[in-house]
Amino acid sequence: MSLEIRRKFLLHDNSILKFLTDCGVVFNISEISQFYTKISKNTEVRYRKQNDTYTKTQKSGTGTSCNEITTLCDINEYQSELKNKIGDVLHKTRYHFKLNANDAYIDEYIGELHGLNILQIKFNDELYAVFFKLKQPLLGFVKCDVSAEPKYKNKSLATLNMPDENIDKKLAKSVLEKNDLDISLPKNINISYALKIVLNQNYKNKNYAEISNIFSNFNDVFDTHTSDVFAVNFKKLSNITSSYKNLINSTSHIKNNKKNAQILDFLALAIKAQESNISRYIDENMKFLKDFEMFLDEDSGFYDGKKANQNTLNIVAYTLRTSLVRLRLALKNIDENSKNTSFYKLTDILETINLIDENFGAFFDFKAYLKVIKKTQILLNILRNLSECEICLNACNSLKENEKLSKILILKMHKKRDKLIKTKAKMDKISKKVSNQIKIYYQG
Repeated sequence: MSLEIRRKFLLHDNSILKFLTDCGVVFNISEISQFYTKISKNTEVRYRKQNDTYTKTQKSGTGTSCNEITTLCDINEYQSELKNKIGDVLHKTRYHFKLNANDAYIDEYIGELHGLNILQIKFNDELYAVFFKLKQPLLGFVKCDVSAEPKYKNKSLATLNMPDENIDKKLAKSVLEKNDLDISLPKNINISYALKIVLNQNYKNKNYAEISNIFSNFNDVFDTHTSDVFAVNFKKLSNITSSYKNLINSTSHIKNNKKNAQILDFLALAIKAQESNISRYIDENMKFLKDFEMFLDEDSGFYDGKKANQNTLNIVAYTLRTSLVRLRLALKNIDENSKNTSFYKLTDILETINLIDENFGAFFDFKAYLKVIKKTQILLNILRNLSECEICLNACNSLKENEKLSKILILKMHKKRDKLIKTKAKMDKISKKVSNQIKIYYQG
């Protein structure tokens, strides 16, 4: 085990490289790719490829010094552990040189972190490191000392990306002006600007259920006096449109033949009635939609909630973890004796997880998370089918028609319920794993 003592300085740009080269400094240049498989407040596990050398490093400690154990590994272990990475793979070009007999490194980051340049100086004595002062002319290339700034640690860069990147308002304005709403959002954008883009995207596509979900799960981002009014109206609109979709899909569970004609006609009338309900509600509440459009397009107090200025990744990770905890509790309360209403309580939680994935899924590109999303979509599909079968069964019971079809639907519903119950244990296990892994995104 070795004690690593470093000072870290944020550079204005990479012009220091030309200056040092002109001064006759010869660099040892290497290309580095690295990722983390464990990150906590005081510990980390990092895998690194430096040119053709592969290493595994375990670090513990905070501040300018930390304990470090580095061992060689091979390409197979490196590639195998990629599936367990937390955050992004960092890529940088490292320029190694000597500064007053100390090892010094200039890291020029590549990819999403392009433009970030860091000078690090390694010391053998912690006291000397603490009182070290960089002097001219090198000081002129330095923006500030970031040795004690957690956001400039590599583990933070891997999970949060570029610190202090002033992109929020500019990006939101550009996206909305160009109507380019399919953009991949940066992790470090303020949540208020991120949700402004997401709300516009969903309003454009008439995804009223997702808008309602956003207000339910991110209410601290908005001015509640205004957003509560929109939340109530979008919830009503969401319920009507969801019911309409369920009615349409329910007909797929009934064969189109003479025996089922009366039931299909009954459902067709219900669909038509629900279409009228949607049109009537929109006509009667056109003012609320116009008001919502106005709040979407202007800089107003609408986005002035207590968490409006927080980092998007922090808020999204917290919301995702909260949803996973709620899901695990809800799954524990379901068994073969539960009523269908207990099963349907899972739907809102699963739809929140799905909403996060559709809009922010690129933030959590690791194996366990992808498994959770796959199982979430499977469970949502089961629940939708269960609900659709129940609609058909209720139609049969209302008309007192087709006892054979009723039995088929009941059997189908039992199979759906059994399938969901059998999935419980695996979903609970993988949800727990993801829940533990994403804590670093808002606690680290």
